[in-house]
Amino acid sequence: MTPCPQLLLGLCMVAAAWAETPGVVVIDGPLMDRILSSGGAAFIKFDTSPCARCTGLDAAWEALAAEFPGLVARVDCVQTPDVCAARHVVFDGEDPQPAMKFWTGSGFRRYTGPHELDYLRFYVQSKLAPPEASPTDGAPSTAPPRPLHDPRRTQRDDLRQAVWLLFLYASGLILFLVLVRRAVWYLRSPAEDPGWLLVVSSAGAPLVPSPTGYAPRGGDTGGGLFAFRVEPATALATPIAFHTSAHAALGHLCALLAPRALWLRGWLPCYILHAAAECCSPDGARAGGVVSLFLDARRAPCLRLIRTEAVGGDGAACVHVAAGADGALAPA
Repeated sequence: MTPCPQLLLGLCMVAAAWAETPGVVVIDGPLMDRILSSGGAAFIKFDTSPCARCTGLDAAWEALAAEFPGLVARVDCVQTPDVCAARHVVFDGEDPQPAMKFWTGSGFRRYTGPHELDYLRFYVQSKLAPPEASPTDGAPSTAPPRPLHDPRRTQRDDLRQAVWLLFLYASGLILFLVLVRRAVWYLRSPAEDPGWLLVVSSAGAPLVPSPTGYAPRGGDTGGGLFAFRVEPATALATPIAFHTSAHAALGHLCALLAPRALWLRGWLPCYILHAAAECCSPDGARAGGVVSLFLDARRAPCLRLIRTEAVGGDGAACVHVAAGADGALAPA
């Protein structure tokens, strides 16, 4: 394959131009085109006038050109504005600064580091080094490269990993203890199998004062609530809870769904029981009342007394209790 005569001529002209100027090469439009098409490297300073910073950099730029012959060049943006515009070089009108770009043979890399000769030399050397040894483009660093194995960094990583593992271990232990506590609570709670729950109120006689304490009136016992579990298949009733109601004989019973705030874990429902009662105070006075209890077969105990509310005066009796549409009680 015969080389193109025009390409050989262009390369020769570029080589001749660089060879004739051992210092800083001044680039115009045609020479810039030949440099970009040749595939070689070049460190180019774009400056303007008046520009104090550009003039202050001339001495370091000349010294850099002496160390790297044929590599360091400049473009006068006043004489060749089209060359600077094509490279997107724009100067600040109040405080212009030179723009320095390194042509790698395939693209420009802007230099943003200090203007001292040592930094410029280090930057050029890093760009001319093999690709695997070239540092990141941008401002050069005078610090030596970090070794692959840094003992201090390894210690920090080990400490960070140890703290993270300790946190995970503590979190897992706390979660395990919570689950164990919940499991123990479930094991101690009554088993909840499919079936019916039957609640019966006993209508015994109230207790009255006696020389030895309280005794059932007429030899009878006080009232109470019995909770039974009924097997669907056999219809057998098994007692699971009993709550005595001292000084009261319970009668009519009414069951309501408890407020959601009382539900187990917020989604397992429970109930409130209201029973009409004939209450007896320690001094022997009788009056009607309503006994309210909390019922949840999943908890132990299943029945818990909430309160006893007297209804009517002395000698009155409450024989029936009902709940309205809004849940309000209506004793009678």
